[in-house]
Amino acid sequence: MARTACCPRRYSSSSTGFVIYTCTQSVYKLATMKPLFPDTTPEAEAILLEGYRKMPAWKKWKYVVDLNLALKSLQLAQIKTMHPQASEYELKMRLASRWIEPELMKEAFGWDVEEKGY
Repeated sequence: MARTACCPRRYSSSSTGFVIYTCTQSVYKLATMKPLFPDTTPEAEAILLEGYRKMPAWKKWKYVVDLNLALKSLQLAQIKTMHPQASEYELKMRLASRWIEPELMKEAFGWDVEEKGY
């Protein structure tokens, strides 16, 4: 059932996390979200999430891209440690096989994950 303009979604914080009030036919239901970070106070988490809400979309995407690049760097370092004699091509295939489904890796690149590994 869709919300109407007379039933806006309201937010507030509580000691157990965020409380979301939603309305269905003028009856408000209470849903409590679990804290995202168990070692962070709800007040600090509320400030962090409010900052994310106010952040422009381009900056959020920049964070996502930067984190993906960092993850790929860590994965490549692990691959080099596990396969020190690997060629540049093999390193690229092993890295790609961590991001691409095995069937597509085999079809597109001839890299069989079951046979050669990640």
